[in-house]
Amino acid sequence: MGFRQAIDSGLRGINETRKALAEAIDLIYLYSPEHDAAINLYRLHLEGELKPNEEPLELINGAIGRTTTRLRASNASRQKKHRS
Repeated sequence: MGFRQAIDSGLRGINETRKALAEAIDLIYLYSPEHDAAINLYRLHLEGELKPNEEPLELINGAIGRTTTRLRASNASRQKKHRS
């Protein structure tokens, strides 16, 4: 069964499709340029070549935090407009 058929089949098919897509993203990541960059950054971290503000966890968590804050603000603004 393809994704379209699974989605059209109802909630169970939607959940199965969602799981399959999440697994595919996890597998594809290993071959992405982002993965290569992350590995290179981690190697520099292990070699002690990074400044404290360049550490992988700080960079990644900072980007996640900024994006999460921006998305929450955007969603709150959108919800506020729909209530008006």
